[in-house]
Amino acid sequence: MKNNFLLLLLICGLTINVKAQINKPTVIPSFTAYAMPSEQGVRIGKNGVTNWKSSKTSLFFYFRVQNIGKLQLLLKPGKDVPVSTYKVVIDDKVFHLNISENNLDTLKVGEIKIRKPGYYSVQIIPISTNSGQFLDLESIIFMGEATENMHFNNEPRRNSSSVHLSYPVSNEKKVEWFYNEITIPEGYDHLYSYFMACGFGKGYFGIQVNSESERRVIFSIWDSSNEAVDRSKVMAEDKVQLIKKGANVFSGDFGNEGTGGHSHLIWNWSTGKKYRFLVHALPENSFTTYTGYFFDPERNEWMLISSWKAPKDGKYLSHLYSFIENFGGENGNLERKAIYSNQWIYTTDGEWIELNKASFTHDPTGNKMRLDYGASVDKTGFILWNGGFKEGTAQYGQSFTRENGNKKPNINFDKLP
Repeated sequence: MKNNFLLLLLICGLTINVKAQINKPTVIPSFTAYAMPSEQGVRIGKNGVTNWKSSKTSLFFYFRVQNIGKLQLLLKPGKDVPVSTYKVVIDDKVFHLNISENNLDTLKVGEIKIRKPGYYSVQIIPISTNSGQFLDLESIIFMGEATENMHFNNEPRRNSSSVHLSYPVSNEKKVEWFYNEITIPEGYDHLYSYFMACGFGKGYFGIQVNSESERRVIFSIWDSSNEAVDRSKVMAEDKVQLIKKGANVFSGDFGNEGTGGHSHLIWNWSTGKKYRFLVHALPENSFTTYTGYFFDPERNEWMLISSWKAPKDGKYLSHLYSFIENFGGENGNLERKAIYSNQWIYTTDGEWIELNKASFTHDPTGNKMRLDYGASVDKTGFILWNGGFKEGTAQYGQSFTRENGNKKPNINFDKLP
């Protein structure tokens, strides 16, 4: 009898503890929100959402649930709570929120039932305000069974995780040339995207979306220094030196990700088109000269981007890879995608070798903050993507193999500019 009573107490205690966990609020800070179609008319920062003035700007929050069940939503306002109205959409269910007083601690929105695990969003659509400004927002709050093990970004960084494909090459091969092709599918070329095609131990080469009206081809080489931020602190003997550059190519310095020499060509590249990249390495004693060439599909010819002499090097190409980077966080909720195809190397032995294997990795943001990324392979090549708050399709270190296309590049090295 005594044992049964103790067992009953234990069961009751566990039940109370589970209920306590279920009723414990899950708080998503507003500094992780996204404004669509853009952040014009609202400010999102360390103080959450402030200065929300445009009725054309909606707020979006993203999260992933693992447990089915009830999910209640509340809003935690900031300092300014004007008399105003909103539509709030969760899982296609629409709630109407009318704020008639400004001294509320929380704003109750409504409740839905989560029927399957996966990614969900909250959209807050402004309708009207009596003050010319909408709600300051500190956070959104969830209650209910579906909050258990809920995943969301809890950091101010809103960029999607950078993702990479590494192409293994035998250490016995001396790689003088690295060739790659890239295609960006329509709808995945969002602002603040860098689609890098030819990465190697000393630099990177790819295409970028810099603004609504400007796109670039970028080729950059790192200095031989441990300075991470300010190139003015790098000793002259550690700096890479520009040897030559192509027509209309800008050259300069870069920092804040290591330091080095930067070059770019403003080029209005398009989605759906295949672009070709070629990198050359020429070691001379303790130096290596790295040169990047971009193929102009309209003129059907290779263009020189730039050539740099790197000190304290003296090596051929190694650690070959590609990546996608979302370098501006305000639209880090959007999905980016690239198709990498027909990778080849040319060795000092005069041998063309096709690279048909790649392994997937991501940056530290992909460890806990963002899990929406992936890679795959099909007849078009290796497919790499990040963002979009959708289920991931690859694990760190996962390998992929594509079919050999046997489309060796037809390049006359002696006629390159």
